[in-house]
Amino acid sequence: MLNHSATHILHYALRDILSKDVHQAGSMVAPERLRFDFSHNGPVGAGDLATIERKSTPRIRENAEVVTEECLRRRAQGGRARVLR
Repeated sequence: MLNHSATHILHYALRDILSKDVHQAGSMVAPERLRFDFSHNGPVGAGDLATIERKSTPRIRENAEVVTEECLRRRAQGGRARVLR
């Protein structure tokens, strides 16, 4: 589950650092690793990559408890849920 959650954290960091135009284009999640494919309007510079790593790695390693709740999209968007496209 850690690597699955990591894809969400990484996606959020990419959109926060690079652009809201970043969109997930695929992923591979395995117990020992993950791959996250995304679209962006250009190459990711070394500085941005370092910032993304600094922002996402501590959150991933924190291994926080995951709480799942099913609800209507309208209600989710009005609460803490984020819609990442």
